[in-house]
Amino acid sequence: MQRSELERSGMDTVTIPKTLQKKLRRISEETGQRPEQLVAAALEEKLRYEEWLLRRIDAGLSDLKAGWVFSTKELVSIVAVAHQRRRFRNSHHPAHCVGTPP
Repeated sequence: MQRSELERSGMDTVTIPKTLQKKLRRISEETGQRPEQLVAAALEEKLRYEEWLLRRIDAGLSDLKAGWVFSTKELVSIVAVAHQRRRFRNSHHPAHCVGTPP
């Protein structure tokens, strides 16, 4: 959006609820940062998170379309087989055969 579009949409001002205003004032006083700095930093962090989340959702949808996903049932089966193999290997490992002749 261009600056004039932001102004027309009302995005150049934000109404902050009283409860958040109190928190903002308190944190501003405790940190010595201006409230505008805190709001800008919080907004930037939130937007960065939202952008990341949208990229991850898109990646997940791409994986789904490509067939690179497992159902819960398939995943549980894969984990169970891996667990059984690990238990079998560990039960036949020499460290578990203490006291038995080689």
